[in-house]
Amino acid sequence: MSELHISLSVDGRAVSIAAGCTVLDAARELGIDIPTLCFLKGSAPFTSCMVCMVADDVTGKLLPACSSLAQEGMQIVTTTDHVREARQRALELLLSEHVGDCEGPCRCVCPVKMDIPRLLRAVGRGDWPEARGIVDQAQPHCVLEQDCKAPCERVCRRNQIDTHVSIRAVVRAVAAMDVEGDAALAVAPFERNVSVIGKLQDGEKAALMNDASTAAPVKSADPGGALSPDEARQEAARCMHCDCRKAHDCALRSCAEAYEASQRHYGTRGRHPFEQIAQHADILYEPGKCIRCGICIRIAEREAEPLGLTFIGRGFDLRIGVPFEQSLADGLRTVARACAEACPTGALCVRPEIQHPGKVSR
Repeated sequence: MSELHISLSVDGRAVSIAAGCTVLDAARELGIDIPTLCFLKGSAPFTSCMVCMVADDVTGKLLPACSSLAQEGMQIVTTTDHVREARQRALELLLSEHVGDCEGPCRCVCPVKMDIPRLLRAVGRGDWPEARGIVDQAQPHCVLEQDCKAPCERVCRRNQIDTHVSIRAVVRAVAAMDVEGDAALAVAPFERNVSVIGKLQDGEKAALMNDASTAAPVKSADPGGALSPDEARQEAARCMHCDCRKAHDCALRSCAEAYEASQRHYGTRGRHPFEQIAQHADILYEPGKCIRCGICIRIAEREAEPLGLTFIGRGFDLRIGVPFEQSLADGLRTVARACAEACPTGALCVRPEIQHPGKVSR
């Protein structure tokens, strides 16, 4: 074999790759999937999440695939119980510090699992076709008064501040509109939570009210109690959006589901409070969901952001922030959206109004 190539096997399949490539490169050459959370293509490996663990049958050692250089004669295995347990434990360590809900409590208790948070966001920006599509994909009887008991309103976290969002009234307003639903709408399937907020602490209430209207519940001008489109929008604006905005595009959640990782395996005393940084016009940042993978730091560095991002602190207090305690808007002037889209969790996400720039009130 040429000195410029390495011969090894992954799950019993032989592969030859260029010297200097990693075990992850070899696996991907064969089409073998190895989960990663901190890997960024084209960037030096960071090796922080340890979710890409594999084993070398020759030495018996566990190795992080993203940073372990391929060596001649390696016999890599990726699906043994030992490997699976290593990945599961790595995920559980990440989850032990994860703050937030994947799904809002309103959707969790809804008998037909309607995507209520997404519905309220669509109504809030006046996107009636999307809102109608969400309602139409639920069972039609859910909007009828005699069938719907509105358990979503009982668990609405807005109750912990003042009064719940009138979800049932908003749903009925959308259902009564003469508008066709979005035929191309794909409503993500409901999955269980892998993290929870629980009862709100005092400091969390203000954070969750960042983007929510502080108005009292809308009182319909209609004698029968029906909400007009404008009233539905006003009521939808009261939603605190305590669900995760990247719930169905979150690599951490997908991996946790696949490996049956438990957030409670590594118990901690209490939990970190929910925090949301909304100082950037394009993105939101929730530090409690950050797994410190460094992807956003590397993207900002690669694209030559003047300030960019960096790690601040040490040990359990390590966090990502902007140098010199500047704002997130100062740190990410050009690559904020790229960082949010590459983030493997919901820590960085594009604001809903930026995601749907063409969705306006009509």
